[in-house]
Amino acid sequence: MVKLTAILLLLPALLCSSPLSHAAPWTAPASTIPLPRDRAFPGTLTVDVDASDTAQRIVRVKQRVPVQAAGRLTLLYPKWDGGSHGPTIQVQRLAGLVIQGGGQRLMWRRDPLDAHAFHVQVPAGVRELELEFQFLAPLGRMSHIASDMINLQWQNVLLYPAGWFANRIQVAASLTLPAGLVAGTSLVERGRAGSTISFAPVPLDLLLDSPVLAAPHVERRSLADGPVPVRVTYFAAEAAQLAGAAAMDAPLRAIVAQTAAVFGKAPFPHFDYLVPLTERLPGPGGLEHIRSAEVTLPPDFLANWEASAFEIDLFAHEYIHAWNGKFAQPADHWTPTPNTPMQSTLLWVYEGQSEFWGRIIGARAGLRSIPDTLDALALDAASMSNRPGRAWKSLGDSALDSITMPGGVGVSWTDWQRRKDYYAEGVLLWLDIDGILRERSKGKYGMDDFAARFFAVQDKTSKVYTFDDVCATLSKLAPFDWRGYLERRVHGNSDAGLLDGLERAGYRLVYKSTPSPYVERGLQGEGMPDFSYSIGLGVNARGVVRSVSWNGPAFKAGLAPGATLLEVEGEPFSMERLAAAVSRRNPAGIAVTFELDRQKRAVTIDYDGGLRYPALERIPDRIDRLKQLLTPR
Repeated sequence: MVKLTAILLLLPALLCSSPLSHAAPWTAPASTIPLPRDRAFPGTLTVDVDASDTAQRIVRVKQRVPVQAAGRLTLLYPKWDGGSHGPTIQVQRLAGLVIQGGGQRLMWRRDPLDAHAFHVQVPAGVRELELEFQFLAPLGRMSHIASDMINLQWQNVLLYPAGWFANRIQVAASLTLPAGLVAGTSLVERGRAGSTISFAPVPLDLLLDSPVLAAPHVERRSLADGPVPVRVTYFAAEAAQLAGAAAMDAPLRAIVAQTAAVFGKAPFPHFDYLVPLTERLPGPGGLEHIRSAEVTLPPDFLANWEASAFEIDLFAHEYIHAWNGKFAQPADHWTPTPNTPMQSTLLWVYEGQSEFWGRIIGARAGLRSIPDTLDALALDAASMSNRPGRAWKSLGDSALDSITMPGGVGVSWTDWQRRKDYYAEGVLLWLDIDGILRERSKGKYGMDDFAARFFAVQDKTSKVYTFDDVCATLSKLAPFDWRGYLERRVHGNSDAGLLDGLERAGYRLVYKSTPSPYVERGLQGEGMPDFSYSIGLGVNARGVVRSVSWNGPAFKAGLAPGATLLEVEGEPFSMERLAAAVSRRNPAGIAVTFELDRQKRAVTIDYDGGLRYPALERIPDRIDRLKQLLTPR
C-alpha cells in the first residue's frame, strides 16, 4: 500500500517528464516551388484539348512542355481565378496524369504543401515532356461540358512550368469539339482540321483569359467595325432561341459608344461578347476578360428581356471591366501567375465602380430605362441600408469575401454575413463621390472625369492602381479629405453617410405598399409578393423560407432559412394569404405555423407595418443630378 501510494504521488511528475507530454520540435516547412521570375521562356507550350466526350463529360488533354535542363521541374495546375478573385479552380478534377520524357514514363510527386504543384525529375538529354491527363467535368445538369453547350475555361485543362511569369510563356492551343457544335472565342484561329480548331500562340495569361464557348446554334453580330471591332455571339441549344437577336444590336452598340465616351481609347485590339442562352451554366451572371465577356442569360432572354430586368446591365458592367479590372487593376490583385495568391482589398473600386458604371451606362445606352434605373438604385439603397452586419463587418472586409467565401460558398444570413456587398454598396459610394466632386468643383467635374483620367489607356498594355492613386486622382479634380472620407466609408462600421449620394443627387429612399413594374418583374422568378422589407422574410410559393432578415420580425419569431410555412392565421399557407395578413397591419401580429427539422412550431410575428417595397422619391428644391448623370453623352 505504501509503495502504491508513492507511485501515485510520483505519477504526475513521471507523466510531465515523459516525451509524450511534450510537443515535438517544429519548424515551419519551406516551399520548394520555384518563385515566378520575369524572364523569357524558351520555346512554346502546346496544349491539345479534346472536349468531344460530352456524354461522360471527360475532357482529355495532351501537352508538350519544353524543358531547358536536367533535374527537378515543377508543373503547376492553376489555382487562382481572376474573374472570381479567389482560389476557385478545383485540382481534384484533374485525373490520370502521366508524364513522359525521352521515351520513358517519369515518376512525379505532388507537393505536400500545395496540391496544385507536381514535381518531376527530368533525365539528362530530355528537352521536352509529354503530358496526358483528364479534366473530369461535373456530371450534373449544371456543367460546363454538355452536348448542347460547352464553356471551356483553359485554366482547367493545362499545366505549366513554375519559375516564369505567365505573360512570358507562349502557348499554342487546339480544341476538338463534338460534331455539330459551333465555337466562339476572342482567340484568333490558325486553322481547322475536321472538328479540331487550332489557335494562334498567345501568352499563357491571355490564353487563361480567353474562354471558348460552343453550341449547336450560334448567331454572330457586329457591334462596331473599324480598327477595334466589337461583336456579340449568342449560343443556344435551339435555333428558335436566337430569334430577336437583331433587336439587341442598338442598345449594345450604344453601350460601346457610351463607354468610349467615358473611358476613351479601348485597351483591346478586338472584343467579343460571348452570350450563352442556357440554364446549364451558373447564372444569370457575367465574367470579365480582357478581350471578351461572358454574359450568361436564360434560354428565352432574346424573346423576353423584361424577365431579366435585374441582370440586363451585365452587358455594360462586364464591358467596362476591360478598362477597370483588366487593363487597370488593383496592385495587390495583379499576380504574375494564376498560382500566386491574390489580394482583393480594392474590390470596392474594381467591382464596385464597375457596378456603378453598369447602372449609369446601361441607362445612357437605353439598355435599361431611366425609371427602371431609379428602381434599381432604390433596391441598391434598400438592401444596403438594411445590413445590420455592417455593425461588425465593414465594406473593406466584405472586399475579402472572394477569399473567405470563394466560389459557390453560400451564406445563410446574407444581411449579417454580408457576402460581396462591394457591388451594391459600391454603387452608393461612387454615386456619393460623384456628388461631392460636383459640389466641390461647382459642377465642373464628376465621375465621368475621374474615370477618363484614372482608366486612360496610354501606350502601356496594362497598369495597376493603389488606394493612394484613387485619392490622388480625386484630389486633382476637387480638393477634399478623400483619404479620411474613404477610410470612414470603406473601413467604418457605421451607416452614417450611406445614402448621402442619393440625397446629393436629389432623391431619398422611401417604401411603398406596392412594387414598381421593374421590381415586380425582377422578383417574379424569386416569388411575389416579397416580404423582405416588411416581416423580413423571403419565401417561395411552396412556403419554403429562402431568407430571413437578421434581427427582423420573422427572425425574432424564430424562423430560419430552410423552414417551411404551413399555416397563416390558422389557414393553409399561400403567398396571397400571407400578403393579406401582412397588409392588414394588425397590432396583434401575424400568426404562422412552420416546420423546421421535422418539428412544427406556432409563433406570432410581431409586425403591423404593411407591405413595403423600395422606391426613390424626389427631394423638393434639389437639383436632379441623377437625371444629369443618366443623360447620354
